[in-house]
Amino acid sequence: MALRFPDNSRTVISVLNTTFVSMLALTGHLAGMGPLYYLISCGGTALHLAWQTITVNFDSREDCWNKFCSNGYITGPLVWLGIAANYVQTVLLI
Repeated sequence: MALRFPDNSRTVISVLNTTFVSMLALTGHLAGMGPLYYLISCGGTALHLAWQTITVNFDSREDCWNKFCSNGYITGPLVWLGIAANYVQTVLLI
């Protein structure tokens, strides 16, 4: 993104992040997810992506790579954890 949109990288990434979190929320709504899904999957992901967007240093290849990789070991597990928490809440605790 930084190479394709050098002057507007944060703006473009913010729009893509917002779209991603919105689609998570829509998916949760369509699947009938509970509040834990929205708190963990949507809220946690939104916070993590906002942190990435604010703190990324586009002049550092290493920092860009670290932010990219953190999606695999932070964002992905947050989405999974929200789904798992919803399952525990709705299936196992009721």
